[in-house]
Amino acid sequence: MMKRELCVLGIGLVLCLDTSAQESIPVWFNGQNGISRQVLFTDIDSASFLYGNTVGSFYMNGGMSSAMFSLVNGLDSISFSVPEGQSEPFPSAGDFDVEFSPDDRTTYVNAEEVIPGEDDPDFNDFLEHYTFTNTLTITYSGGKASCDRSVKGVTVNISGAHVNVVANVGKLRFVLKGSTDNGSFKIASDNKFRIDLSGVDITNPKGAAINIQSHKSVYLVLGKNTTNTLRDGSVYEEVENEDQKATLFSEGQLLMSGSGSLSVTSLSAHGICSDDYIRLRDNLGTLTVDAAVDGINAKKRLMMYGGKVRIDAGDDGLVARMGHIMLMGGELDVTAVDNGVDATYSQNDTTYIMIGGGFQRIETTGSKGHCISCTGRMYADSATVQTLAAGDASKCMNCYGDLSIADSRITMKTMGDPMYNEEEMDFSSASGIRCRSNLTVTDSYIGVSSIGAGGKGFNCDGNIRLDNSDITLVSSGGYATRDTDSVKPRALECLKLSIGKDVTLNICATHHAINAASYEQRGGDVFAISTNDGTLPVKVSAGLNLTGGMLYQSKY
Repeated sequence: MMKRELCVLGIGLVLCLDTSAQESIPVWFNGQNGISRQVLFTDIDSASFLYGNTVGSFYMNGGMSSAMFSLVNGLDSISFSVPEGQSEPFPSAGDFDVEFSPDDRTTYVNAEEVIPGEDDPDFNDFLEHYTFTNTLTITYSGGKASCDRSVKGVTVNISGAHVNVVANVGKLRFVLKGSTDNGSFKIASDNKFRIDLSGVDITNPKGAAINIQSHKSVYLVLGKNTTNTLRDGSVYEEVENEDQKATLFSEGQLLMSGSGSLSVTSLSAHGICSDDYIRLRDNLGTLTVDAAVDGINAKKRLMMYGGKVRIDAGDDGLVARMGHIMLMGGELDVTAVDNGVDATYSQNDTTYIMIGGGFQRIETTGSKGHCISCTGRMYADSATVQTLAAGDASKCMNCYGDLSIADSRITMKTMGDPMYNEEEMDFSSASGIRCRSNLTVTDSYIGVSSIGAGGKGFNCDGNIRLDNSDITLVSSGGYATRDTDSVKPRALECLKLSIGKDVTLNICATHHAINAASYEQRGGDVFAISTNDGTLPVKVSAGLNLTGGMLYQSKY
């Protein structure tokens, strides 16, 4: 029988083994992180030492896999007896799993909504700072409506169940209740006012159910233990010099609170729209929006601190047309044809999306329908997010500025195939994260599964930096070709990949698992697998620098 020898030098350890009689003896690579990886001695082809004997490289399985260890900050020892700590085999492609966890909906955290002082620019957003001395109750009953009292400076005109209010005084509170299938509430005022929905059901076949023609703050309160419903019609009746873009429309700031429930349906327009900004307070109850166009649309900015918000939109889910979006608390469920959460417009130096708390489940179905999309920067801190992009060339997180993720749990799935751009003569693929600048991930879990042809996990034009995180990226689809052009499924693409300590990166693709100009690893464990026999799992064009941790590669 042939003699097989293995000599390993490193960390002051010399091991030489003659295994003419024991060719299936197990070998453990014991990492400094307390995890041991097991292989059979017969599967080890050779060992070499690189970069001034600071890196040990072990080739296995006929050259189909390899493990590179930093001998300074990665490998502790090599042993032939069962280690005392945690022992695991090197993984295969089938070991990398990405699934939505039902626990995410119960374990998320909310950012605190702090009631500001008088000098704060958001002071006017808070109902707690105001008292309302005059209350008018509007009651709907079939084809009629009534108002319980008159107030000096307030004109109430009623035609059937259509109520038109002109208010020239402040500190007004309107209470809406009752039901009508052909009515509305419209108000014009130069002062702040409050609207309480107190068990009201309004359908307006020819326009908005609630039409607020005021540029001042409007406090919309969902009454405790009340169920409220607003619906529009399939065609809006135009009114000269007047917008009504939604079933619930406001020219001014729309500030929503109260523990009741509200269901909004639009057959032809947005569900809720403000031509200023929208704030959903932390004490908001249940808000359900079913809209032909956008679910909730704000011009300047949109902030969510609470509530259980569910949106089904024929276009976008949540939109800020010229401002930022902040998702800080509550539960948000969006199903949209186009973008789920959208802050994309030409002034990309000012817009951003911040996810700072709460739970978000976002699904998009149309081609190039991105779950979260922003032309500026994007931030996730203490976020819990689940996204599913089902359409061709769709992205779960699409960002033109820097993208920063910290202390978050984000799970992403894409299903679509690529689309070919005739003008640019290039493919656009589905991706978990598509970032045109730099991506930073710290103290987080991220899982991405991309099953369509040419799909990507992380696709970044700039640099990617990973620290103290657990990341799984799987691109399992096939190739897509058009004439001489092709797009390949790769799990991670960037300019420079920098991996810090305490990182576990499980990454698998039909083509390259990692495609980067340069690669720097200071710690952690990286498992890169290509399921296309012979394709390099890690392709680095400008240099690989391993000063800590382990890099494992497998070609099958």
